[in-house]
Amino acid sequence: MRFLSKLFSHRLRRGDIVTVLPFKEILKTLDQHGQLDNMPFMPEMQRFCGSTFQVARRANYVCVDGDGMRGLEHTVFLENMYCDGSAHDGCQKSCTIFWKEAWLKSSNSTSAPNKKEMMSGSQKLKTRNEQSNRYICQSTRLAASSCLLTPLLKAKFLLKEFFSGNQRIDKFIINFCYFLHYKLSKKSTNSVCRIVRGHAESAPRVSLNLHSSDLVEVKSLEDITDTVDTDGKNHGLVFTSEMHHFCGQRYKVLGRLDKMVSEKSGKMVTLKDTVLLENVHCYGNCKFGCARRLFHYWREIWLKKI
Repeated sequence: MRFLSKLFSHRLRRGDIVTVLPFKEILKTLDQHGQLDNMPFMPEMQRFCGSTFQVARRANYVCVDGDGMRGLEHTVFLENMYCDGSAHDGCQKSCTIFWKEAWLKSSNSTSAPNKKEMMSGSQKLKTRNEQSNRYICQSTRLAASSCLLTPLLKAKFLLKEFFSGNQRIDKFIINFCYFLHYKLSKKSTNSVCRIVRGHAESAPRVSLNLHSSDLVEVKSLEDITDTVDTDGKNHGLVFTSEMHHFCGQRYKVLGRLDKMVSEKSGKMVTLKDTVLLENVHCYGNCKFGCARRLFHYWREIWLKKI
């Protein structure tokens, strides 16, 4: 128990109240590339300096595009904190922002950020690789700022889920069952984590010209099956294993997804007829509780305008 106490001491937990440090103090933690442990402090984060938030959960392990599940140290997510892409040519992906504990302090008080201070030192925050001309953000640097989960590290990070308050034991068991079900019954039509296989050789495309606050209903799984190919994709975009849970439900459109920075390549990619829906996130149930809570990407052909 003494070992466990030492291992998990002095860490922020879910529900803790924290204040983002002044920008000049955060700058002291960054290297010449504007990063801490390969995790960038992005220009979009400066406006939060001096403000107080609640810790949503620890970022113990997360999905990384092309690299599977990876572990993170000394990192948390704050409640309702998403990147607006303003410093990355208007990327619309709305990724959840990662916060290193070194950028935060436990506090119950609020203070307004100093605007002059926010500008000073901003040139240290890099948004492009000058040699490759690819974007630099937390998403594109996530593989470099995280670690491969060996069996021993998996056990360590799973223990963190309990000690940090991320998951109750019952939720952990449910996620574990989801994970096993996903691995063992991908082809089952009753799978909780259902892989949708269509039969269209050339997936159709529909444009609804949706915009923020439009009300939509997610089509039935049967209708969506007719819009994807044998890999479960509509023009390259996959209908993921958790999205069928939202079928038949109504949501407001959060915004369009016309362009986004690719996590894997670091390049800006364009999309057609695609939107984000309010409060419709991936909860990682099929990935053993991935903590990122990314928005699902919805082709307009999967939706009906109300």
